[in-house]
Amino acid sequence: MWLYIFIVPLAIIMLVGGLLAGGIYTIVFLPIAVIIAVAAVLYTMWGSRTSRETVPSEREDVRPLPHSGHGNTAPTPSTPDQLVDARRGEQ
Repeated sequence: MWLYIFIVPLAIIMLVGGLLAGGIYTIVFLPIAVIIAVAAVLYTMWGSRTSRETVPSEREDVRPLPHSGHGNTAPTPSTPDQLVDARRGEQ
């Protein structure tokens, strides 16, 4: 944002200098600068319009994540003795 302090006056000086100098600056660079400026304005307007439509506001209800249907399951064996007992139970 702070770059505008330097860029805007520089762009104005370049456009005025191009108009006063004439020649290639007026024929080529001035139309290119106008096309870029118009495209930047249109892109900014389009971006601000679409960002409001797609970004949900904080006041909107947010649906919670779905819960799993799993019930309580047996804990995973964590000690060597529990592992041995679990293997014996499977056999």
